[in-house]
Amino acid sequence: MAERSVRRLGDLLATLSNIKSSGGTRIEFRGVPAFDQVTPPVSAADAYNLVGFTPAGYLISTGSSGTSSDLMQVWSTHESAEIAGLSMPDGAVWTVHGNVVEGGTTDGSLSVTLDPDAWYAALCSAVDRPFTDAERRLLPEGADSHPACPG
Repeated sequence: MAERSVRRLGDLLATLSNIKSSGGTRIEFRGVPAFDQVTPPVSAADAYNLVGFTPAGYLISTGSSGTSSDLMQVWSTHESAEIAGLSMPDGAVWTVHGNVVEGGTTDGSLSVTLDPDAWYAALCSAVDRPFTDAERRLLPEGADSHPACPG
């Protein structure tokens, strides 16, 4: 039987199956307690560990990126699809705490927020100003050149 990794969010369970088969790894979202398949299986060839769910229902997994770093993957349970892949240091041990994924490495700790509102606020704090002439020249013709964040 293939090795399995399992994580649960309320009445939703995620299983990682076929881990040992080359390129055949899948994520399956199942209902609890019937263990019925909620969505079709998702191909997850690079995944080897399910870390956990965020409060918004995103599943976090880790895997191999094929380079010298590991890959953190974010999966939408609503779309049954990978929505993000982030390169991370090799060998980090990850946990989910609310909307934050925290990792411990030999060099220290890392945290990645998965809250889109926090991303928006951070981006706006960095670019909450008019575009420079040089930046405006880089915009495609017809693009809005007003600041992206409300003032």
